[in-house]
Amino acid sequence: MYHQRLLFKHPCYFCDLTEGNNLTAFIIAEVGIENAHQLIIEIRGNAAAIRKACTHIKRTYPTYNLTTIWKQKRKHIIKLLIPQQHDLGGKRPVVNVAEKTGCLFNRMVGIPHKGAQGWEFLKVYARTKTGLKKFAAELERIGEVTIGSPIQKTHFPTASDYLSVLLQDAEKCTLTEKQEKLVEIAHKHGFYTYPRKTSIVKLAKNQLRNPKTVQEMIRKAEQKIVTAYLLSKS
Repeated sequence: MYHQRLLFKHPCYFCDLTEGNNLTAFIIAEVGIENAHQLIIEIRGNAAAIRKACTHIKRTYPTYNLTTIWKQKRKHIIKLLIPQQHDLGGKRPVVNVAEKTGCLFNRMVGIPHKGAQGWEFLKVYARTKTGLKKFAAELERIGEVTIGSPIQKTHFPTASDYLSVLLQDAEKCTLTEKQEKLVEIAHKHGFYTYPRKTSIVKLAKNQLRNPKTVQEMIRKAEQKIVTAYLLSKS
């Protein structure tokens, strides 16, 4: 198995969603299901602009089923269910090329850009180097292709590969039983209030531990808590 990174620019059917609205829209999943085509899209911008974009989609594509599945102040994730009878044709060129050439791909980033063109970072997999060259050549018939990395020998990522990454992230974020107990006691005694109602020395005395040990345990626990928060935002 071989792989290569490509940058692909092409006309994108959600350009009008972002143009002039100070928004970015990431296609984070694209799935073909029975009698429909499903897109999961992350929209970033201010709340008013996001509402305007969703309203625009509903009016422009009334037969598409739009559902907001998750939202924050400046980020919404929506699901679009597109009936199969709608010919996506050139609107899903990477999928068409992959089917034609027998290649597999990961869409690393798919962003409808402001203006007339969208761009995508792709990681493409094929059994032979020739397969990768055919994939790039077919894309060049549609839009602009830039080679992001030379062809390299690899293996296609499996479920166990993704699981190992998730487990690594979980390990970075999971407090030990001792760390969890210490953080709970510190919080209960006002260590995280301003001004603080207790100190490392008092906590150490309460736990019958060396102050340096308590400080180290709290710092490591805090690092895991902050890491978990940042991962949840990424």
